[in-house]
Amino acid sequence: MFLCVEEAIAYIESKRSKHTLEQFSDILTRYHCPMPKTKMVHVAGTNGKGSTVNYLRHLLNAHGYHVGTFTSPYLVSHHDRLCIDGQPIKDQELLMLIEAHYDMFEKENLSMFECDVCLMLSYFSQKSLDYLIVETGMGGRFDKTNIIQPCLSVITHIGYDHQLFLGETLKQIAYHKAGIIKEGIPVICSEQDPTLKNIFIEEAHQKHTHVTFIEPYTLKYPYTIEDDGRIYELGDVGSYQMENAKLALMAYKMLGCPVDEACVRSCLKETQWPGRFEKIPYLGRDIYLDGAHNEDGILALIQTLESRQEKNVSILFSALKDKEVQVMLDRLLEKGYHVYVTTFEDERHIDIDTCQPTLTYYPCFEDGLHRLLQDPGRLVITGSLHFISYVRHYLKKEA
Repeated sequence: MFLCVEEAIAYIESKRSKHTLEQFSDILTRYHCPMPKTKMVHVAGTNGKGSTVNYLRHLLNAHGYHVGTFTSPYLVSHHDRLCIDGQPIKDQELLMLIEAHYDMFEKENLSMFECDVCLMLSYFSQKSLDYLIVETGMGGRFDKTNIIQPCLSVITHIGYDHQLFLGETLKQIAYHKAGIIKEGIPVICSEQDPTLKNIFIEEAHQKHTHVTFIEPYTLKYPYTIEDDGRIYELGDVGSYQMENAKLALMAYKMLGCPVDEACVRSCLKETQWPGRFEKIPYLGRDIYLDGAHNEDGILALIQTLESRQEKNVSILFSALKDKEVQVMLDRLLEKGYHVYVTTFEDERHIDIDTCQPTLTYYPCFEDGLHRLLQDPGRLVITGSLHFISYVRHYLKKEA
């Protein structure tokens, strides 16, 4: 049917038609799509979902559990969405899965994400796992992953993103995230805003369950988190990982898993997440990549740079055109950073002609990168995760 896995991936990535959650659920029922029998954890939120999934997966693996993860968007390849113990699905397995579901994808005209959820259900149903961690695509209440029945719901920090679909206010966005809360299933959350916390508390009350929030913490570099009187040091990560690591450790303990202090200590120290304040050596310099794809992400990046007391910061930025690009740029410029704007190969990239005219623009990313390398101080590339994926591939290839 398909000559190679790349052709099969291109096929599902081209699919755009979407269904309601009810319609999608009905399709899964009619086609007798399997539901994984393993214990599942459902993760929603604005920023920090992928990092929280990553920390929790590492904690479970460190204690000897086999774990599947479903995440999006991918940073290296489409395979990254379906992983077992951190290893992406193999080419032949992915190709066979897509071909096995081709008739369904065609007849029902599913979107790319709907196809991915179907592949996820089928793939992990075939595997012997202890846990499956599922990250929502967008929102939660009407997200296509919300067809699963988890044993634990996890909600990360709430911020502005996808307002066209989720609403213009944080309360509206939180309402969508709260939709993953299930009847009688425990919930944990890292949100600290009292108004938003009340939204989760009310949803949990309606579903006859309880939501537990992580304790506030003090931001200080080097970054550490406290749990049961023990202090755990994090690695060379962004400051926002303190919140995600605390949430993941709480999730691990809520699952009822035994805690080996040495395992936790080494795990939290060594865990990294590609594209989240990731250090990559390039031409004798250390470049940090950070997928700060919305205003909240930019503020978190600024918090990291300030807590590390970084001076003379140069930033290369690009994003997708549906984001609040000027707001994100304004936040960076307010701090006095040297900001350069560029574009990259994506049909949704920003139109640099519409941005602030006083900034320096590079239509070619490579030109912007080599200009940035002339600046002393800290070098950071940030913006859309699609942009970060593009840059990361380039840096790794060139290195």
